[in-house]
Amino acid sequence: MTHPSLTLPNLAAVPPGPTESAPLPRPSGGGVLLSRLLEIGRLTPLQAVAVAADVLTEATGRTGVRGTLRPEQVRIGMHGRARLTTGDDETAGDGADQLDDQPDDLPDLTPVLAALTDAAHRSAPYPGAVAHLAALDKAGRMVEDRTAEALRDAAVALRSAAGLDIDTARVELARLVAVATGHRVLRPAAPVRVVNALPKRPLIPRGLPNPAALARSVFARTWRWGVSFAVVAVVVMLEIVLLQDKINRDVELLLQAGRTGTVDTSADEPELPPVDPPAPAAAGPITSVGLRALQPCSPGEDCEVGLRVMLAPRPEPQVVNWTFQVVDRCTGETTQLPGGTLTVPAGGDRVDAVDTVPLPPGSASAVLAVTGAPAEAASDPVPIPADGGTCTPAEPAR
Repeated sequence: MTHPSLTLPNLAAVPPGPTESAPLPRPSGGGVLLSRLLEIGRLTPLQAVAVAADVLTEATGRTGVRGTLRPEQVRIGMHGRARLTTGDDETAGDGADQLDDQPDDLPDLTPVLAALTDAAHRSAPYPGAVAHLAALDKAGRMVEDRTAEALRDAAVALRSAAGLDIDTARVELARLVAVATGHRVLRPAAPVRVVNALPKRPLIPRGLPNPAALARSVFARTWRWGVSFAVVAVVVMLEIVLLQDKINRDVELLLQAGRTGTVDTSADEPELPPVDPPAPAAAGPITSVGLRALQPCSPGEDCEVGLRVMLAPRPEPQVVNWTFQVVDRCTGETTQLPGGTLTVPAGGDRVDAVDTVPLPPGSASAVLAVTGAPAEAASDPVPIPADGGTCTPAEPAR
């Protein structure tokens, strides 16, 4: 007899396949009622499909089964197959020879299908469970007609949905019944894996290295380096033989340069004369005149300069005008160039202007800004080019 507190294991945890068990004395009736199995265990959708297919097959092949069948009237045998317990249990046929098409002779299997479907929906999902659940739902609707054709079609549809897995489901059901009825289920032992031991390698005593083998090893590692050094040596010797005269001349030149020393050519260049401004740096209200090149300038080109005239502030406006003076430092020739005029408002203290001076050609010159009003003052000379230039004529190219 089954203990009331017995809890069946989940079928998914029991590996499928044939099992060997040592059965206890078989209880009366053989197997367990479906109602009891649903109380103490949980069926997977595949197992529910297998039970429903067996019940529908037997209902269409037995006579004397009428009325409404419930899970209490279905028994799961020790081999995992379901059979009806109502009527004559020994008169089961194949269904085709003993089929009765009268509705009164066919039982109502709706409660059994409903119980199996409900149990299947409460089971944990697995791959393929959706198809099995759909087959159960469809079979439940088909058996409502209570016709032989409907029961037969429902059984065929369930067996088709289960496929080859129906045998696996019956093995699992048999294990459930064995546990529920007190039988011991012996799982197959895990296969024993034989590991072949590696053969022991004989110890080779180490002695002195073979001189010939050592020589071959060294030669194999160093011959490439030797070839590289030989190629470099051959190239150097060829250069010495073919370029010996040029090498001798270059060495002689270096030796002569070392004996004669460094020749200072700057002493041959004459010193440029200073440029005297034509007016003082400050006069009257003018406190200073500043002039600078805004970019590197060269003789014979336009030179952009910036001019700043600083004034003593006065209550009345002041008019400031200026001109530019370019002095050739090699010849002393002076060139006057026009400038500009600006009015400083009352209280103003400076004039800022940007102007362009067209420089005459020459090797060294200087630019000055000279104011004419309100007083005559001159800026410092700005050398052109910036390094001052030179008055020595350039030697013709050889």
